[in-house]
Amino acid sequence: MIVDETKPQEVKNKVLLITIDGCKACEIMIKLIQEAIAGYKHPVSLIVKDIKDVNKDFLKRKRINDFPTMFLSKNDIIMFKYEGTAPAVVILQWMKVYFNKR
Repeated sequence: MIVDETKPQEVKNKVLLITIDGCKACEIMIKLIQEAIAGYKHPVSLIVKDIKDVNKDFLKRKRINDFPTMFLSKNDIIMFKYEGTAPAVVILQWMKVYFNKR
């Protein structure tokens, strides 16, 4: 279930996707993440941000060099980072592993 992206603070499981203009892989990854979220049993907030809207220090600290870049976070703690695209079934498995950790 995709949760209202305007209220992500109410959801403990979040997917942040950082994209860049003109990136076809970024558009594909949004759809794949949405498909994975639809198959997940708990609420997940999907937050998509263009690189222009992301703090430059964050980009540097997290060594973001490629797009799309996906972060899975639980309770506002980043649990996993992935650059590129992946099948929805793989994203769903990552969500099950990292969101189900205590």
